[in-house]
Amino acid sequence: MDKTLGEFVQALRNSDVRVSTSETIDAIRVINMVGLDDKAMLKNALRTALSKSDVEKISFDHCFENFFSFARINEFKANSTPEELAEIAEPDEDESGLGENGSGGGGGGGSGMESGSGAGGEVLLPEEIENLDQLLKERGLVPKSSLAQMLLRGDRANLTIALAESARAVKLNDIKFFTQKGLYTRKMMLHIGLEEMEQEMFQLEKSEDIYERALGRKIRDVREYLRSEVRDYVEKQFLVVADAEGKELKDEVTRNIKLTNIELRGFSNIQKVVQKMAKRLISMHSRRKRVKNRGVIDIRKTLRKNAANDGVLFDLHWKSTKVDRPKVIVICDVSGSVREVSRFLLMFIYSITEILPNVRAFAFSGNMFEVTQIFKEKTLEK
Repeated sequence: MDKTLGEFVQALRNSDVRVSTSETIDAIRVINMVGLDDKAMLKNALRTALSKSDVEKISFDHCFENFFSFARINEFKANSTPEELAEIAEPDEDESGLGENGSGGGGGGGSGMESGSGAGGEVLLPEEIENLDQLLKERGLVPKSSLAQMLLRGDRANLTIALAESARAVKLNDIKFFTQKGLYTRKMMLHIGLEEMEQEMFQLEKSEDIYERALGRKIRDVREYLRSEVRDYVEKQFLVVADAEGKELKDEVTRNIKLTNIELRGFSNIQKVVQKMAKRLISMHSRRKRVKNRGVIDIRKTLRKNAANDGVLFDLHWKSTKVDRPKVIVICDVSGSVREVSRFLLMFIYSITEILPNVRAFAFSGNMFEVTQIFKEKTLEK
């Protein structure tokens, strides 16, 4: 579970949810307290421990639902209808021998599925064919592959475990591009036993016994259902992992690109990167006072405050520096020769003015003029 939680925390970080090491330890304690039985309670408890702002809570909910979603395999029912079995029982041109064996009169002791009506080659289906599963069990026709057995009996618990183990074995968390979804879907299915199940399916479908062919048809149906569920599982994991990594990769490319090479259509992503840069810069310099009760003791203040105690230092005072809120004045050249660079700088200034209160911006080409009020009144696009 610790490894799964670590992967989930990494997925949260990829989704811009800031999770520290201490918060991860708190999450482990939360899991030990609330347990894993109630998914809603676990989700609320982890959301309280790992997310802080309303935006992070929304990202957490989206990430949690996608990361801990599993295929609903037990909802599949592979019961064949009499019409479907009639299609299976109808002989093909290269299976005429089977039809001849089944056309010897309708009276007696054989199974209704293996006997015909004689005249028209029509297959007679007994009334109890609707209970095909029971008939197959009575004949001892049970899938040999463990995957087919789990699928046909709707064993969701073991299949869920198998999906999670196969995802970890094929390193699904390494998926980065949407073109890899088919590859990882195939890898996961092979890991949980697809090859063995397909070999059994092909063998049963080639059998001359109609019941064995019916079992092969059931296995084919659950195989298609499993492929759909695994594909959905990979899709959700891709949205959790690769989508965030793709954004991070795009941001990294944007941060390193030359300003003169930026196209107009790329400025929407530039704006997001600039806003992140501005917030990071402001968070580094916006603290007004240094943390108290640590660092170097202020001897003069300590002695002065403890004069009433006959010199016994009950009340310690630490050196601290008051930091005023920054006042920023920016002058930007907007001449045509530096148009691309000035566009980036103006975007950066605009992002800062949205966060810092004391920012004055000036622009000049021939004459200098203040643009602070323009930034406040108009959007960046205008």
